[in-house]
Amino acid sequence: MWAAPEYILLDYVPKDIQRYHAMQPVITDQQIFIPTISGKPDVLVFDRSGHFQRRVEFEFTPDAISDIHIYPEQNKILVGNSQQKLISVYDLEGVKKVDMPLGFHFLYFSYSPTSDRYIFYLVSDGMRASEKDLPFAITITDAKFNVLHRLFPLSALAFKAPYFSSQRFQVDEGKVYYNPDYSDQIYVIDYDGKIELLL
Repeated sequence: MWAAPEYILLDYVPKDIQRYHAMQPVITDQQIFIPTISGKPDVLVFDRSGHFQRRVEFEFTPDAISDIHIYPEQNKILVGNSQQKLISVYDLEGVKKVDMPLGFHFLYFSYSPTSDRYIFYLVSDGMRASEKDLPFAITITDAKFNVLHRLFPLSALAFKAPYFSSQRFQVDEGKVYYNPDYSDQIYVIDYDGKIELLL
């Protein structure tokens, strides 16, 4: 689940959490935060010994949440709500600070606290797919969601089969990895819109 070569035995996991609901954990010197997208999205908090501390719950309807990111240094949890086209900011105790409307649907996102920018992996059902107005897969915005870059325009042919999956968009510190067509081509995208072909 994480890069460090260690095993941490968690002493308690709520019964309604299944293994495929758990997302990439965030590990600090003192705590482990495991975001979950389950019937009711939340964050499970453990100490470094694996002892359960608390469950941070959000006031959203089931299936509303598409992505969760945790930034312990900034005391922030960012919760992406594609249905309502917004990102909600919580503190690490689960107190909501603000809702930030985006104005567009998305599936996943990445945030850079240093540059205060976002990279969004957009959602589209292909209904507007035309040669004149093709949707883009990746959008980079500033902190106020002003669009800085639109990347990877999608061909109308891309909508003949389902293509959106978390496996196509992977978040890393300072960049994201994007696989546009299930080929062996993987692109690295940073918050300045720089694109590099990895494979």
